[in-house]
Amino acid sequence: MQHAARVLGVTQKEIENEYYMVDLPDILKVKTKEQAARLFEQIMIRLATNQRFMPDDEYKQFVASIMPNENKAVENQFNREKFEELRMLTNMGVNRKGG
Repeated sequence: MQHAARVLGVTQKEIENEYYMVDLPDILKVKTKEQAARLFEQIMIRLATNQRFMPDDEYKQFVASIMPNENKAVENQFNREKFEELRMLTNMGVNRKGG
């Protein structure tokens, strides 16, 4: 949920109250592609200018920050506790708008 809120630029509470859970994966996929396209565009601009805007060390640090790192912990692993919490909230009707 926190990742989805970060990607969409909203609070976690807004995600819980204003989005349907079944729509989130598709929305996140589109947003992630948009962010990747912007990053790719920035990299291409920097390559076209022959990296004249920053020293080599800073450029290497920039590229390392946007590349996936295998050493980072994987956030997408299944969490049974969070799944059961989501199931309970869904059964209670938290994801439905008033009516």
